[in-house]
Formats: sequence, C-alpha cells, structure tokens
Amino acid sequence: MASKCFRAEVEIDAPASRVWSVLVDLPRYGEWNPFTVSMKSALTIGGPIDMRVRMSRWRITIPQREEVREVRAPEGSSAGRLVWGATMPGVIAQRVQTVTPIGETRSRYVTEDTIEGWMGGLVFSMFGGSLDDGFAGVARELKRRAESSA
Repeated sequence: MASKCFRAEVEIDAPASRVWSVLVDLPRYGEWNPFTVSMKSALTIGGPIDMRVRMSRWRITIPQREEVREVRAPEGSSAGRLVWGATMPGVIAQRVQTVTPIGETRSRYVTEDTIEGWMGGLVFSMFGGSLDDGFAGVARELKRRAESSA
C-alpha cells in the first residue's frame, strides 16, 4: 500500500489565536489561500467540508468533499488542530493543520496531508507537485494574512 505525507511549516509573528481565526474563517479563503480557493463547512465533527482546490501544475480547480474530524482551537500553551479527511475507493486522505503558540506573540503552523491506499501512487504521480506547491503556498499566505491583520 502506497503512503505519502505532504507537509509545510512556518513560524508566524502573530499569536496563535489570530492565526486560528484566519484558519477557520472559511468564507474568506478565496482572499488569501492560493490552494484551497473556496471552503464551506459548519466545522461540526462528522459534517461535510466542501472545497475547491487549485492544482497549479494542471491549471485546474477541482471540487472536493471531505469530512470534518477534529476542531480544537489553541488554548494557553496547547496547540489547536483542524482535521478533515476522506475515504474513497483505493485512497484514504487526512489533512491535519496545527497552530502551536510560541510565546505570546508568535506561533507555528504545520499542515500535513497523508494519502495512502492502493491508488496512492497514481495520486502522487498526478497531483504530488501541485500538492507540494499548494501546501507551501498555504503556509506562506497564512503567515502573510495573520501578520498583516494585527
């Protein structure tokens, strides 16, 4: 069974609470997120999360529906986690985004998308470059958005 984790990380000069508020403000994703250009969800556990994802290397935007698995805001020195995923024939995917406080005015954002299953190799070869580009872009632009909204 093929398995791969796509990952990006960045330190942000903003409190974790501000980074979190940008991350869960789904209606505004199109204003700053170069990868997930639209997002709709009530962010309830088990509920749907509908998104449009830009595959940069293919120059297409695809609709995607996944399921919300965890929503936990950062609190004190504890990290916040936003998790969603999908199980499809031959592919299991889970996206974990973590916002960790680093003191009072800094935080660390990590996004990881693990894809596995017998169809994983096909997903990696077709979309791997776009996923790498996409997650790097999300980290970069989340940093820019959170730091500029001070």
